[in-house]
Amino acid sequence: MSFLLAEPQLVAAAATDLAGIGSTISAANTAAEAATTGVIPAALDEVSAALASLFSAHGQAYQALSAQAARFSRPVCAGIERRREPVCQCRGR
Repeated sequence: MSFLLAEPQLVAAAATDLAGIGSTISAANTAAEAATTGVIPAALDEVSAALASLFSAHGQAYQALSAQAARFSRPVCAGIERRREPVCQCRGR
């Protein structure tokens, strides 16, 4: 049987770091949302309009995936923080 030993302080620091990284990425995504989802055509021709539409669609897809990743990461970070003490206490730490 394998055992995993973890220091509570390091687990707490990792959970805090993960939450901070998530907040930073979320803020960057919010700041970039308008520029990446509403790309303005460079000229008034059909090719520019098509490219702007294509890049806007990619921006919208990225924003959707980013939101999904954020919804996934929040409970993971919360779970790490919530469970660190009982696990460490159980092992006599």
